[in-house]
Amino acid sequence: MATKTEETRKTGGRIEGGFDAIVIGASTDGLAAAAMLGKAGFKTVLLGAGGAALDEGRREFAPGFFALDGDLVMGALDPQLVEALDLYRHGLELASRRLETVYFFDDGGALLMEGDLYRTRESVAAMSPRDADAYADFVETALDAARALRPLFETGPAPALAEALSSESERFLSASSEDIVDSLFEDAHLRALLEAEAALRSAARPSEAFSFAALLRRWAGEAAGLQAASAYPAGGAPGLRRALRRAAQAANVDFRPSVGVARVLVEWDGAAGVQTDDGGQIRAPIVVNALSARQAFLDLVGPEHINIEFQAALAAPAPRIASARVNFALTGAPGDERTRANLSRRLFFAPSREGLRGAYAAARRGDVASPLVMEALIPSVFDPALAPKNGLVVSAWAHPVPFKAEKDDALAERIGEAARETLEKIAPGAAARIAAVDVRLPADEAAASGAPAEVFAARSSVLDQWARARRFAGASGIEGYYFCGPEAEIGRESGGGAGRRAAAAAMQHAKMRARS
Repeated sequence: MATKTEETRKTGGRIEGGFDAIVIGASTDGLAAAAMLGKAGFKTVLLGAGGAALDEGRREFAPGFFALDGDLVMGALDPQLVEALDLYRHGLELASRRLETVYFFDDGGALLMEGDLYRTRESVAAMSPRDADAYADFVETALDAARALRPLFETGPAPALAEALSSESERFLSASSEDIVDSLFEDAHLRALLEAEAALRSAARPSEAFSFAALLRRWAGEAAGLQAASAYPAGGAPGLRRALRRAAQAANVDFRPSVGVARVLVEWDGAAGVQTDDGGQIRAPIVVNALSARQAFLDLVGPEHINIEFQAALAAPAPRIASARVNFALTGAPGDERTRANLSRRLFFAPSREGLRGAYAAARRGDVASPLVMEALIPSVFDPALAPKNGLVVSAWAHPVPFKAEKDDALAERIGEAARETLEKIAPGAAARIAAVDVRLPADEAAASGAPAEVFAARSSVLDQWARARRFAGASGIEGYYFCGPEAEIGRESGGGAGRRAAAAAMQHAKMRARS
């Protein structure tokens, strides 16, 4: 039931004006857009801001064990957003600025990599001396290519892109992961870790063209000023959202968490505001939508305002591949010394090529193979309140698994078992200490957020993401209407860049209107 304060902030069937901008949805990008607009002096209201965006962002999945919503490992937090909003002053804190990664392999081997890719030659040399120099050259070339490709990854203009890329960089962009690693390295472990890194949360198999571009996208990002690094913000993704919320509050953004939007008002081919669920209206010449593309355009704008080609892009089928978010409740730390030394690191299981191919084949036919690619972090090491005394919470992405739009308990159980077996390869003995396994599939995320399950499927190829993101972010044909939902981000995590870019486009639009 809405509180009295919330009730008084509903429109109650009235027509309410006086706003410069409306933002729909309090995701990371919605909060970013609202804060940017508010700081620029736009009188902004943020609607539908309830849920994880405004609470602690954690969920109890077993007695005394809490999972954090959203991504925990971040490598693409938009640096321009952090600077523009001074997010560190608003509470953003990095519990780990340079996450080291430990890679684990099918044969029981392991490799510790520093958080700075430029300093990983020695680690590779210890595992494969004959590949060390080739790896160092590869890292330098790949990072240069990733920097050159940032305009593409940010859906911005890239007119001189071809001129900025070397022939080797162009090959990185278009080739398959398997072709790249086979041409450069002899060691099977090194091939496995690079293929698995590129494959994580991607629908593209490592043998497919353009599959290596997913790793370039990952390496184009940065954490705490270091390209291709990974960081853990205190409180995970909810911690980032809290800092964005404080920045928006400091910019006098009006938060209305209980106000739902029935439709976007379009008048004379331009945004005019929104109609709320209670029959009222909030009028503004700028509307920024952070919901999914289908909700933003088909549900709230309506097909009558959208051309057929744009509607066809919205109807594109979801990939048949997904990732599962898996949380483990451990009653105690794993018994072996090696695992205990890695508790504050990023833990990554990289299957052999044959194992990865088998996992993709199984997922495409609706089955689950073991082991899976797994990226794991232990957030309770950074925040002991997430687990009881002597307990641990392990949060992981497990990939690839079948995509299903409907809830499927039997599938979740099979994925949980495969994830348990994969965790045992990372931390021998951990399985015996697992008190509970929490598996979150796209259908679960959809039920919690209200977004279509397709939003939570694995990402298609980077070039397909780029084409769709450019179309959705700038080609709706509705003046003053801007999109920064999940499909506007390229890559496997939201760093707030889409929200910042949508706000910047809205500000530019307002300036042009003022001049005319």
